[in-house]
Amino acid sequence: MKHVSITVIAILILNSTILFLSSCKIQEQKAVNELHGMVAHNIDSLYQQTGEPFLRLIEKGDSITLRNHFLQCRNLYKQIELAVEYFMPGTAKAINGAALPEVEVEENKENEPTGLQVVETFLYPEYNTTNKEEFIRAVKNLHASVYRANQIWEVTNPTEKQWI
Repeated sequence: MKHVSITVIAILILNSTILFLSSCKIQEQKAVNELHGMVAHNIDSLYQQTGEPFLRLIEKGDSITLRNHFLQCRNLYKQIELAVEYFMPGTAKAINGAALPEVEVEENKENEPTGLQVVETFLYPEYNTTNKEEFIRAVKNLHASVYRANQIWEVTNPTEKQWI
C-alpha cells in the first residue's frame, strides 16, 4: 500500500512538473509573439509617417514642423532599431546608414546613401529649400526602405533565444 501511495505521488509530481513546464513554454511564446507584434506595429507606424505626411510637410515648407516630424520618425526607428539591425542588417543600413556614398570596388559601382541620416542633412543645421526635389527623393527612398523592412518582418519569426 505504501509503495502504491509513493507511485501515485510521484506520478502527480511528474504531471504537475509537465504542466508547469508547458505553461512556461506557452508564456515564453506569448512574450515572443507580443515582441514581434510590437515591432511590427512600430515598423508600420514608421512606414505611415515616412510616406504622405512627410511629403505634405515638405510641400508646406515649415522647417519647425518638418524637424519635429523628422524627430518623431527617428524616435520610431529607435524603438525598432535593435530588431531591424539584428534581423535585417542590410535594410537597417538603408534606413539609418551613414550619409556617405558607398563604393563597391569589385563592381566599380557607387551606391548613393539613403535613410534617416540623409534626410537629416536637408534639415540641419539649416533647412535647405534649394534642393527640394532631392529632399523628396531622399524621403521616398527612406519610405521604400521602411516598406522593405515591413515586408521582411512579416515573414520573420524570431525565437525566444534570438530575443534574449
